[in-house]
Amino acid sequence: MHKSLDPITLEILWSRLIGIANEVAVTLMRTCFSSIIRDSHDFSIALFDERQRYIAQAEGCTPGQLGCMLPIVKNFCTVFPPKSLRPGDELIMNDPWLASSHLDDISICKPIFAGHRLIGYGVCTAHHMDIGGRGATLESKDVFEEGLWIPISKIYKEGIENEDVFNFIRHNVRVPEKVIGDIRAQMAANHLLSTRVLELLKEYGLEDLGELSEEILSRTEQAMREKIREVPDGDYPYTLYLNKANPEDQALELCVSVHVEGDEIRVDYSGTSRQVDRAINCCPNMTYSYTLYALKSIINPYLPNNAGTMYPISIKAPEGSLVNPRFPAPVWGRTEVAHVIPETIYSAMASVLPSRIIAQSSAAPMGTLAMRGVKRGGERFLITSFFFGGMGSGAKKDGMSCLSFPTTVGNTPIEIIEGDAPVLFEKKELLCDSGGPGKYRGGCGQTIKFVLLEGEIEPDIPVVASIKGGKLDHPAEGVLGGGASPLTVLKINGIAFRTSRQHLLKPGDIFEYRVSGGGGYGNPLHRNREEVLDDLRNGLVSIEEAKAKYGVEI
Repeated sequence: MHKSLDPITLEILWSRLIGIANEVAVTLMRTCFSSIIRDSHDFSIALFDERQRYIAQAEGCTPGQLGCMLPIVKNFCTVFPPKSLRPGDELIMNDPWLASSHLDDISICKPIFAGHRLIGYGVCTAHHMDIGGRGATLESKDVFEEGLWIPISKIYKEGIENEDVFNFIRHNVRVPEKVIGDIRAQMAANHLLSTRVLELLKEYGLEDLGELSEEILSRTEQAMREKIREVPDGDYPYTLYLNKANPEDQALELCVSVHVEGDEIRVDYSGTSRQVDRAINCCPNMTYSYTLYALKSIINPYLPNNAGTMYPISIKAPEGSLVNPRFPAPVWGRTEVAHVIPETIYSAMASVLPSRIIAQSSAAPMGTLAMRGVKRGGERFLITSFFFGGMGSGAKKDGMSCLSFPTTVGNTPIEIIEGDAPVLFEKKELLCDSGGPGKYRGGCGQTIKFVLLEGEIEPDIPVVASIKGGKLDHPAEGVLGGGASPLTVLKINGIAFRTSRQHLLKPGDIFEYRVSGGGGYGNPLHRNREEVLDDLRNGLVSIEEAKAKYGVEI
C-alpha cells in the first residue's frame, strides 16, 4: 500500500466515496419529477474507476441494481470506447440485456475527467414513470410491445445537448414532462458525483482513483472470501413454484442449487422453467443481482457494496429460461421472478445456516399498482405505487409487517396517490391472521381499498389499471416447523381477478388488494404465551387462530 493510503486514510477515503454517493442520491430525489424516485427510491447511484471497475454505491439503492451495475460501464464502452470519450459527454441506454433488465429503467453514464484525462465514470439508473408501449402489464408477448428501446447513445456531446435523443424520448412517452425531468435529474446527480470525486482527489493529492480502487476491491474480496470459507462445502438445492398467469396454466418452477466450495459459491438455475410469452422473464443481470443480494445478506451483510463482493460468486442460468431469456422476450414484470430468488436461496440454505435465514415473504414478488388516464379537463395522469406484504420471520424475532423485501423501495403515501390520481382510499390497515404461525410469527400483510371518484372530479375516460405481485397461487412458506401465510387476494367490485392483464376502471369502481403476510419460523406451539396474547390485543391474531395454531385458548 502506498504511504498516502495508510489504513486510517483508506478508511476515511472509502467512507467519503460512499458518503458522496449518498449525497448524490439525495440530490436525485430532490430534483426528480416523479414519486417513484422521490418517495419509492427506485434508483441506483454508482461510481466506477478508469478501468470500469465498480467501487462504490449509494447505500439506499435498490438491491436489484447490484448485479446490473457490475457490467454496465463495460457495456457502454463497447459502443463508445474510452479513447473516443471527451469531457462533457454523457451516455444513455435502457437495453434490458445490457443494463437493468427492463425498459422502464434508464441508465445514464457520465465519464469523469480530470482536465483531459479520463479517471472514472458516474452512473445513475432510475425507474421512470412511463416508457411508452402497452404500459405496466404482464400481457406483452415480446419486448417490442413494452415501450421505447433506447440504444447506447450520447445524450450530451462535449457539453452540447443531443436534441434528437430528447425528441425521440419526448414523443414516445405519455408524461414527457416527468420523464424528461427525471432524466435531467439523473444528469444533475452524475454532475454532482463527478464534482465531488474530483474535489476529493484534489484534497488528498491523488491523481486518479486507481490505487484507492485497488485497495477497496482487494480488501472487499478478501473479506467476502473469508466469510464464505465459514460455510460448509456442499450442494444445497430448492425448488419454488411461481404464480401462474391463469389457473389452468402449467406450473412454473424456479430451481436453484447453491454449490459452496472453499471460498467460492456457484448458484446453478438448471431445471428452471423455460421463458414464457408474458412479461415475467428475468434477464441475467437481474438474476445475478438478487442472487448476490441473497448470499451477501446471510454471509457478510455489512460489507459495503462494490465489485469485490461479487468476484467470489457466479451463476449458471440456462439460456432460454425464466432467469436468462432469449431476446426479444417480454421482461417488464421481471420482478415476478427476481424477487423470489432470495427466498429460494434462503430455503436452500436453511439446513446449513438456520440462524441467518428468514422464512418466505409475501412482499415477494412486490405488489405494484399502475394506473393511467385523463382527468376532467384533459390533464393526463399516471401513477405507479407499491404495496407490501409481510416479511418472513427469523431465528430471533417476528417478521416485519408491510415492508418491501427483498427490494428496498419505499411506500408511496396515499396522500401522494390521491393528489396525482382521481381516487379515494377507504382503507389501508393491517390484516389479521395474515402472518404465518411460528415460534416467531411472520409479519402481517395489509388490506388496501380505494374507489375511483365520481362526480365533478371523475376521469373523462375509463382508467387503465394493472397490478402484479403477491402470493396468489403458493403461500409464503415457513421454515423449521413454521407455518405458511394465507394467499393474497385481488378484487374489483368484490369479484376476484388475476394479475395477468390490464383492467378498465370506471367512476365508482372499488379496488381491493388483500396482500398476505410472511411465513413463520419454528414450531408455533413453542411461541411465548404472552406474545400470543399481545398479538390478540393488537388485532394481529384472532381468538380462533390463537387456539388452532398456537394452542392458546381464551
